[in-house]
Amino acid sequence: MRSQTRARSLRLIAFATAIAGVVVLLGLRSQVGQNGPVPTTQPVTVEYEYAAGQPSTWGVSIPPPEGHVAATVTAVELQGVTGLDVVGIQACDTTVGGCSLVNAPGWPPSGIATLQIEGLSIAPTGTGPVYQILIGVSRRADASIGSATAVKVTYAVGGTTYEVVEPWTLRIFAPGAMPAS
Repeated sequence: MRSQTRARSLRLIAFATAIAGVVVLLGLRSQVGQNGPVPTTQPVTVEYEYAAGQPSTWGVSIPPPEGHVAATVTAVELQGVTGLDVVGIQACDTTVGGCSLVNAPGWPPSGIATLQIEGLSIAPTGTGPVYQILIGVSRRADASIGSATAVKVTYAVGGTTYEVVEPWTLRIFAPGAMPAS
């Protein structure tokens, strides 16, 4: 009887230790800094009309990190997405022809050399190329307006992971449904 109680106690201790380890690992993984060197920009709203199911490319400039350190992009995702499908996210170098765009038909955009966004090194102001995030989207047929309310960029600097949520809004209207400005 005593050996069964001892065995049960050891199993409970092992189980509790395993659960504590998982909690610690999840906590460490979720520690992401919010006030890193890549600044939050001013709000920008881009609106255009496009047929449902037809991909288009939305371009937004990546702000360079403040200070003297480069930032490495680890992920980019749209926030507050409704009525849109994201068909791709890449980058382009604005010093190479045709990269500076706000919106363009198709995905990937025709005539623009694209780069993988993950792993892209963003140099401080004046020390390297300036990049633009290219986001391929398609308005869903069941939505007269497709939209996204922000773009979250996750990046690393010196072994620390940060994220910045840029207040960039996209609205794609069905043809003829865009309000007059």
